[in-house]
Amino acid sequence: MAIATPAHTHHGIALTALQAGKHVLVEKPLADSRTKGLEMVEEAEGRGLVLMADHTYCYTPAVLKIRELIADGSLGEILFIDSVRINLGLVQPDVDVFWDLAPHDLAILDFILPDGLRPMEVSAHGADPWARAGPA
Repeated sequence: MAIATPAHTHHGIALTALQAGKHVLVEKPLADSRTKGLEMVEEAEGRGLVLMADHTYCYTPAVLKIRELIADGSLGEILFIDSVRINLGLVQPDVDVFWDLAPHDLAILDFILPDGLRPMEVSAHGADPWARAGPA
């Protein structure tokens, strides 16, 4: 079953499908909270079912090329990665930017790195692009 509905509905729909014995593909984000996501994962694991979040960017030509360059050693040992979000896309009304956009970057990093994403340290900086710099 594929779920492409507003994020706040993913949990209920996915749990219903998993309880009916269906494998589930969920449009990102998997859930709108860590607790709900963990409950979905536990339900799938307990039933021996696949629960997967959709990460289409992993299969774009640019990302596939980066993965190839890392795998064949052309880029050397990867010690540091910096990811900058320069296009917000559509503003989603039911989840914040971390739940909506961060999954793309994290999925790509997990995909291109030979041993997957195993960070030793993470930092993030956010800003409100709609906020004004000061009084007009």
